[in-house]
Amino acid sequence: SVVNKAGGEELPPLLARAQHTILPFTTDPARCLAGCRMYGWFTKAVLIRGLKEGEELLENLFNLLAHENAAVGEGAVAGFEVVCGRALSRAERALEKPLWRQKLFVKELARMSRAYREVASGLKGRYLAALALIMHDTPPDALALQLPLIIPVLVQAVNNGEKLAVRLAALHLLHSFLSPDSPHSSHPALPSLLEAQVSTLVPSLLAASLLSEKGSLQVRCVAMDTLAAVPPLLDFHKLFPFRPEVTLKLEGALKDPKRCVRMRAATCRNVWYMICC
Repeated sequence: SVVNKAGGEELPPLLARAQHTILPFTTDPARCLAGCRMYGWFTKAVLIRGLKEGEELLENLFNLLAHENAAVGEGAVAGFEVVCGRALSRAERALEKPLWRQKLFVKELARMSRAYREVASGLKGRYLAALALIMHDTPPDALALQLPLIIPVLVQAVNNGEKLAVRLAALHLLHSFLSPDSPHSSHPALPSLLEAQVSTLVPSLLAASLLSEKGSLQVRCVAMDTLAAVPPLLDFHKLFPFRPEVTLKLEGALKDPKRCVRMRAATCRNVWYMICC
């Protein structure tokens, strides 16, 4: 809050102190998580004001995604999670420029998509995670303009998401596009984009629906909601090969101890059974 509201003469010393004291921690494997989170707060405080210094701070965070140390790379993802989070908003009387999220999304979509194609396979997950977190709170209308680039990235984030938070962010976005109540479900390019990804999309959603690790309840529920939204958007011959596997594997979820899981499993299986009619 202090950094966010600092005046013209007060801000440079604060940023210099952050660069001097916090930035070294971001590359220390033992303290990088806390360091990147703190650096993320400084970045967010300046970035939402629309100042060029915020872009410079974000550049440092972006560069950490390619760090050779896995802990530092994951710390950079945590830093992006702070930058893209909903805290430090107008409710706390923070200084905030209109459309800062849209500007952040447009810039980072191009840069991270390019980096994803160029980096080694072991680093790709970091860029997917950061991009999914950026898109999570970006207004849907801004996302719709970039749909041909977004859908493949989201499918890969669901498929390769090592963290539940990354999968959940990607699933929420996918569901917001595919849901029958969404205005974007009638987007003319959506069916062809899904057809190109269907061989990865359906198995990925099914796998997310059957997660058993601790804390995966919300991921499973959103995954089944999204999986149930797929059949109305695609032709019969594209989906029918997946029907036996989906209906068979979801049968186990009908016995889940959580009622919300059982209800969604029943709804999703019914939708997939009906694609033969």
